[in-house]
Amino acid sequence: MQRRFRWELVGLSLCLMFAAGVLWRWQSYVAARSAARAPAHPYSSTATPPSAGIYQFTGEIQSGGPGRSATPSQRRAAISVIRAQLDAFRSGDYARAMRYQSGWLRGNYPSTDDFRRMITRGYPEFAHYEEAAFGDARVAEHGNLMNVVVTVLGSNGHSARATYYLVKEGNHLRITGVSGGARVSPSHGRARRAP
Repeated sequence: MQRRFRWELVGLSLCLMFAAGVLWRWQSYVAARSAARAPAHPYSSTATPPSAGIYQFTGEIQSGGPGRSATPSQRRAAISVIRAQLDAFRSGDYARAMRYQSGWLRGNYPSTDDFRRMITRGYPEFAHYEEAAFGDARVAEHGNLMNVVVTVLGSNGHSARATYYLVKEGNHLRITGVSGGARVSPSHGRARRAP
């Protein structure tokens, strides 16, 4: 009886090892596929947004393609959303900061703490900014996507620059991604307040 039980246990162990191996291979496959599509910075997600046009729009803007300069009112609206999120970061209200994100981007963070941790580690100058300067704002031809270059001076004395991408959800602009966030060399000067 003990011998039979031992062989059943060995068989069960082999089955579990096989299942774990299959699961590990599947996870490796999924991770490799996700990494191939993953943007360079943690604020951008590995998932494809419903508004996948943002990636095409980004390429068009970078290559001087069909995007156009935003009107003054479009630029003010975008700056208002970005500044509201930056102010929420500065006050430590990350739940409020998440409300300025698109539904798709919000869904990429399981909790407010995960979002806070990512911002404070990946974007310390943005999390604790003292001054912000807003550069050019560009709009895709269809008008639903925008980008704005933002330079901040952090409380740590360093400046950083990033491009914010916004999408229109209903009647509201929402932040759908950020690229960059790297520190700017001192020769670029301090961030200045936007008018």
